Amino acid sequence: MGERSDITVVLAVGGPRRPELSAALASTALVVADEPGRERALIAAADLIPDVVLLDETDGRAGSGPACLESTLRTPATRLVTLVDADDELAYETLLQGAFSTVLATTPADEIVATVRAAARGESTVVVGSAERLLADARRVTNSGADPYLPSLRLTDTEQEVLARRAEGHTPAEIAAMHDVTARLVNLHMGYAVAKVHHHLQRVRTRDAVSARTER
Repeated sequence: MGERSDITVVLAVGGPRRPELSAALASTALVVADEPGRERALIAAADLIPDVVLLDETDGRAGSGPACLESTLRTPATRLVTLVDADDELAYETLLQGAFSTVLATTPADEIVATVRAAARGESTVVVGSAERLLADARRVTNSGADPYLPSLRLTDTEQEVLARRAEGHTPAEIAAMHDVTARLVNLHMGYAVAKVHHHLQRVRTRDAVSARTER
Protein backbone atom coordinates (compact mmCIF):
# COMPACT_ATOMS: atom_id res chain seq x y z
CA MET A 1 0.00 0.00 0.00
CA GLY A 2 1.00 3.64 -0.16
CA GLU A 3 1.93 3.38 -3.85
CA ARG A 4 0.23 6.44 -5.29
CA SER A 5 -0.60 6.53 -8.97
CA ASP A 6 -2.89 8.17 -11.49
CA ILE A 7 -5.25 5.18 -11.52
CA THR A 8 -8.83 6.44 -11.44
CA VAL A 9 -11.58 4.45 -9.76
CA VAL A 10 -15.34 4.69 -9.35
CA LEU A 11 -16.32 3.03 -6.09
CA ALA A 12 -19.76 1.43 -6.16
CA VAL A 13 -19.84 -0.30 -2.79
CA GLY A 14 -22.47 0.12 -0.12
CA GLY A 15 -22.91 -1.43 3.29
CA PRO A 16 -20.49 -1.61 6.19
CA ARG A 17 -17.36 -2.09 4.05
CA ARG A 18 -17.81 1.15 2.13
CA PRO A 19 -15.80 3.42 4.52
CA GLU A 20 -12.97 0.88 4.78
CA LEU A 21 -12.64 0.36 1.04
CA SER A 22 -13.03 4.06 0.31
CA ALA A 23 -10.15 4.89 2.65
CA ALA A 24 -7.98 2.06 1.36
CA LEU A 25 -8.47 3.07 -2.27
CA ALA A 26 -7.92 6.76 -1.55
CA SER A 27 -4.41 5.98 -0.30
CA THR A 28 -3.33 4.43 -3.58
CA ALA A 29 -5.63 5.70 -6.36
CA LEU A 30 -7.78 8.64 -7.34
CA VAL A 31 -11.39 7.87 -6.43
CA VAL A 32 -13.28 10.04 -8.91
CA ALA A 33 -16.73 9.01 -7.67
CA ASP A 34 -18.01 7.22 -4.58
CA GLU A 35 -21.56 6.07 -5.22
CA PRO A 36 -23.16 3.30 -3.14
CA GLY A 37 -26.05 2.99 -5.59
CA ARG A 38 -25.41 0.85 -8.67
CA GLU A 39 -27.25 3.03 -11.18
CA ARG A 40 -25.63 6.29 -10.06
CA ALA A 41 -22.24 4.60 -10.11
CA LEU A 42 -22.75 3.42 -13.69
CA ILE A 43 -23.80 6.91 -14.72
CA ALA A 44 -20.68 8.35 -13.07
CA ALA A 45 -18.50 5.77 -14.81
CA ALA A 46 -20.02 6.60 -18.20
CA ASP A 47 -19.32 10.29 -17.58
CA LEU A 48 -15.83 10.00 -16.06
CA ILE A 49 -14.43 6.92 -17.88
CA PRO A 50 -12.29 5.67 -14.97
CA ASP A 51 -9.66 2.97 -15.25
CA VAL A 52 -11.61 0.69 -12.93
CA VAL A 53 -15.09 0.39 -11.43
CA LEU A 54 -15.26 -1.53 -8.15
CA LEU A 55 -18.81 -2.84 -8.08
CA ASP A 56 -20.47 -4.57 -5.14
CA GLU A 57 -22.62 -7.42 -6.46
CA THR A 58 -23.47 -9.00 -3.11
CA ASP A 59 -26.88 -7.32 -2.92
CA GLY A 60 -29.62 -8.10 -5.39
CA ARG A 61 -27.56 -10.85 -6.97
CA ALA A 62 -30.12 -11.66 -9.64
CA GLY A 63 -29.24 -8.37 -11.33
CA SER A 64 -25.50 -8.81 -11.23
CA GLY A 65 -25.08 -10.03 -14.80
CA PRO A 66 -27.15 -7.26 -16.40
CA ALA A 67 -25.36 -4.62 -14.30
CA CYS A 68 -21.95 -5.87 -15.48
CA LEU A 69 -23.08 -5.98 -19.09
CA GLU A 70 -24.53 -2.47 -18.84
CA SER A 71 -21.26 -1.17 -17.40
CA THR A 72 -19.12 -2.72 -20.13
CA LEU A 73 -21.44 -1.46 -22.87
CA ARG A 74 -21.41 2.07 -21.45
CA THR A 75 -17.67 2.22 -20.76
CA PRO A 76 -15.82 -0.51 -22.67
CA ALA A 77 -12.42 1.03 -21.84
CA THR A 78 -13.07 0.69 -18.10
CA ARG A 79 -12.25 -2.56 -16.33
CA LEU A 80 -14.83 -3.87 -13.92
CA VAL A 81 -13.88 -5.54 -10.63
CA THR A 82 -16.84 -7.12 -8.84
CA LEU A 83 -17.24 -8.17 -5.23
CA VAL A 84 -19.19 -11.42 -4.97
CA ASP A 85 -20.47 -13.15 -1.87
CA ALA A 86 -19.98 -16.72 -3.07
CA ASP A 87 -17.88 -18.70 -5.53
CA ASP A 88 -20.81 -19.99 -7.56
CA GLU A 89 -22.59 -19.82 -10.90
CA LEU A 90 -23.78 -16.26 -10.29
CA ALA A 91 -20.20 -15.15 -9.69
CA TYR A 92 -19.26 -16.73 -13.01
CA GLU A 93 -22.16 -14.94 -14.69
CA THR A 94 -20.70 -11.57 -13.67
CA LEU A 95 -17.49 -12.60 -15.44
CA LEU A 96 -19.31 -13.64 -18.60
CA GLN A 97 -21.26 -10.38 -18.61
CA GLY A 98 -18.15 -8.22 -18.54
CA ALA A 99 -16.42 -8.30 -15.15
CA PHE A 100 -12.63 -8.38 -15.59
CA SER A 101 -11.93 -9.64 -12.07
CA THR A 102 -14.06 -11.24 -9.38
CA VAL A 103 -13.14 -11.25 -5.70
CA LEU A 104 -14.97 -12.49 -2.63
CA ALA A 105 -16.47 -9.64 -0.61
CA THR A 106 -14.87 -11.02 2.57
CA THR A 107 -11.38 -10.52 1.13
CA PRO A 108 -9.21 -8.10 3.16
CA ALA A 109 -9.32 -4.52 1.92
CA ASP A 110 -5.64 -4.41 0.96
CA GLU A 111 -6.10 -7.45 -1.30
CA ILE A 112 -9.16 -5.90 -2.93
CA VAL A 113 -7.18 -2.72 -3.58
CA ALA A 114 -4.36 -4.82 -5.06
CA THR A 115 -6.92 -6.47 -7.37
CA VAL A 116 -8.15 -3.05 -8.49
CA ARG A 117 -4.63 -1.84 -9.22
CA ALA A 118 -3.85 -5.07 -11.07
CA ALA A 119 -6.99 -4.72 -13.20
CA ALA A 120 -5.87 -1.26 -14.28
CA ARG A 121 -2.65 -2.88 -15.55
CA GLY A 122 -4.55 -5.58 -17.44
CA GLU A 123 -4.04 -8.27 -14.81
CA SER A 124 -7.09 -10.34 -13.90
CA THR A 125 -7.96 -12.30 -10.79
CA VAL A 126 -10.97 -14.61 -10.63
CA VAL A 127 -12.45 -16.83 -7.95
CA VAL A 128 -11.57 -20.52 -8.17
CA GLY A 129 -14.91 -21.79 -9.48
CA SER A 130 -15.00 -19.19 -12.23
CA ALA A 131 -11.56 -20.24 -13.44
CA GLU A 132 -12.76 -23.84 -13.69
CA ARG A 133 -15.93 -22.88 -15.56
CA LEU A 134 -14.09 -20.47 -17.85
CA LEU A 135 -11.55 -23.12 -18.88
CA ALA A 136 -14.26 -25.72 -19.48
CA ASP A 137 -16.37 -23.33 -21.57
CA ALA A 138 -13.40 -22.18 -23.65
CA ARG A 139 -12.48 -25.78 -24.43
CA ARG A 140 -16.08 -26.61 -25.28
CA VAL A 141 -16.35 -23.70 -27.72
CA THR A 142 -13.02 -24.60 -29.32
CA ASN A 143 -14.01 -28.24 -29.75
CA SER A 144 -17.48 -27.48 -31.08
CA GLY A 145 -16.17 -26.40 -34.47
CA ALA A 146 -15.50 -23.04 -36.07
CA ASP A 147 -18.33 -20.60 -36.74
CA PRO A 148 -17.50 -18.59 -39.89
CA TYR A 149 -19.21 -15.54 -38.40
CA LEU A 150 -17.27 -15.59 -35.13
CA PRO A 151 -13.59 -15.30 -34.19
CA SER A 152 -12.12 -18.48 -32.79
CA LEU A 153 -11.82 -18.78 -29.03
CA ARG A 154 -8.42 -20.38 -28.59
CA LEU A 155 -6.52 -19.97 -25.36
CA THR A 156 -2.77 -20.40 -25.41
CA ASP A 157 -1.15 -23.23 -23.48
CA THR A 158 -0.01 -20.70 -20.88
CA GLU A 159 -3.49 -19.24 -20.46
CA GLN A 160 -4.94 -22.73 -20.05
CA GLU A 161 -2.26 -23.68 -17.54
CA VAL A 162 -2.93 -20.58 -15.45
CA LEU A 163 -6.67 -21.22 -15.42
CA ALA A 164 -6.20 -24.92 -14.65
CA ARG A 165 -3.95 -24.22 -11.68
CA ARG A 166 -6.29 -21.52 -10.41
CA ALA A 167 -9.19 -23.96 -10.77
CA GLU A 168 -7.27 -26.33 -8.49
CA GLY A 169 -7.32 -23.64 -5.82
CA HIS A 170 -3.80 -22.27 -6.18
CA THR A 171 -3.19 -18.57 -5.68
CA PRO A 172 -1.43 -16.52 -8.36
CA ALA A 173 1.67 -16.44 -6.15
CA GLU A 174 1.66 -20.23 -5.87
CA ILE A 175 1.19 -20.63 -9.62
CA ALA A 176 4.05 -18.21 -10.20
CA ALA A 177 6.32 -20.23 -7.91
CA MET A 178 5.55 -23.41 -9.87
CA HIS A 179 6.87 -21.80 -13.06
CA ASP A 180 9.51 -19.45 -11.64
CA VAL A 181 7.72 -16.32 -12.83
CA THR A 182 5.98 -13.42 -11.09
CA ALA A 183 2.39 -13.37 -9.86
CA ARG A 184 1.85 -10.31 -12.03
CA LEU A 185 2.72 -12.34 -15.12
CA VAL A 186 0.29 -15.07 -14.03
CA ASN A 187 -2.50 -12.51 -13.63
CA LEU A 188 -1.60 -10.93 -16.95
CA HIS A 189 -2.13 -14.24 -18.76
CA MET A 190 -5.39 -14.69 -16.89
CA GLY A 191 -6.35 -11.23 -18.13
CA TYR A 192 -5.59 -12.28 -21.69
CA ALA A 193 -7.90 -15.27 -21.28
CA VAL A 194 -10.73 -13.20 -19.81
CA ALA A 195 -10.36 -10.58 -22.56
CA LYS A 196 -10.59 -13.27 -25.25
CA VAL A 197 -13.78 -14.64 -23.72
CA HIS A 198 -15.28 -11.15 -23.50
CA HIS A 199 -14.42 -10.46 -27.14
CA HIS A 200 -15.93 -13.76 -28.24
CA LEU A 201 -19.14 -13.19 -26.27
CA GLN A 202 -19.49 -9.64 -27.61
CA ARG A 203 -19.31 -11.00 -31.15
CA VAL A 204 -21.92 -13.61 -30.23
CA ARG A 205 -24.25 -10.89 -28.94
CA THR A 206 -23.71 -8.84 -32.10
CA ARG A 207 -24.44 -11.84 -34.32
CA ASP A 208 -27.58 -12.69 -32.38
CA ALA A 209 -28.79 -9.08 -32.50
CA VAL A 210 -28.30 -8.93 -36.28
CA SER A 211 -30.07 -12.28 -36.70
CA ALA A 212 -33.00 -11.07 -34.61
CA ARG A 213 -33.39 -7.94 -36.78
CA THR A 214 -33.29 -9.88 -40.05
CA GLU A 215 -35.92 -12.33 -38.83
CA ARG A 216 -38.49 -9.60 -38.11
